[in-house]
Amino acid sequence: MSEVGVSILCLAFNHEKYIKDTIEGFLMQKTTFPIEIIINEDCSTDDTATIIHEYEKKYPKIIKPIYQKRNVYSQGININAEYMLPLATGKYVALCDGDDYWTDPLKLQKQYEVMEANVSCQMCLHRVKEINDIVQTSNELTIPTNELKTGIYKSVDFMKFLGEGNFFNEVCYFFRREEYTYYQKNYPKFAEAFMKNRSDDVPMLLYFGQLGDIYYINESMAVYRRFTSGSWSEDNKNTSKENYIRFCENSIKAYKEYNVFTSDKYAIELERWPRYFSFKKAETEKNYKEMILDKYADIFSKQSNNYQRRIKLQAKFGKPFIWLFQIKDRLNHY
Repeated sequence: MSEVGVSILCLAFNHEKYIKDTIEGFLMQKTTFPIEIIINEDCSTDDTATIIHEYEKKYPKIIKPIYQKRNVYSQGININAEYMLPLATGKYVALCDGDDYWTDPLKLQKQYEVMEANVSCQMCLHRVKEINDIVQTSNELTIPTNELKTGIYKSVDFMKFLGEGNFFNEVCYFFRREEYTYYQKNYPKFAEAFMKNRSDDVPMLLYFGQLGDIYYINESMAVYRRFTSGSWSEDNKNTSKENYIRFCENSIKAYKEYNVFTSDKYAIELERWPRYFSFKKAETEKNYKEMILDKYADIFSKQSNNYQRRIKLQAKFGKPFIWLFQIKDRLNHY
């Protein structure tokens, strides 16, 4: 039998509503090489494990589940390094959480061929459709929001694209297994800083983005679900003021650590992000005088005209206007 071309790594927890779509997206892949599906079932309290087991019985040579007897994520354990990657044998790895899914049956084949043909590339990404799991809308959002042509991107150009506010969802990540294993087993300090916010996608983009070239395919081949139960987006949607301030502080520190890691190589390209989180921290703290400083001009200008006027009034006149707007907000709420 030919060696495995791609190991699919899937994290699943309380995903009974979604896991069938996820696994079906794996099984529909048409490839010229064998694949394997490694699923970490993290002691769900719903029927996620039962559904995975049904698929395992049908495809025992492809699906390799890990059924945890306790929730290891909550213990701070690196699931990739400790459980999934030791089972992986593929030349490449592709990531997809148990509440997201792939829509193109040739996704893996396309990414595999790109990486085989371009040894300088350390990661392959593609466009992703994003849907809101709470509010169904006809407006289709794709990530990244800004247009990017198919092709190879040098690290500096990729960092500039990220610095402009663009992002790539984890459901499209595709790496060489050896490099990905090294990263997971040797977490750089900046990645640990990001993980204080439960953010593992941003440090991956930053790490592999500086490691070599990036190949981007301008085709939507997967769906990312926002606000699913237990997801990062859901947990942070209604976070407290104190937690969001801490989130901003952790993010600022993480980017500083990344600049140390890269010896400031991409500090200019990424400088907007620390400023953005400083702006959001000031906004949360109601530090309106800070928000209108010149160093935030580009960020402030993207706010609505009404919001800008409101902030300027509160910065100039202080508490009277703050109280006035608080009363107005309460009246509008009712």
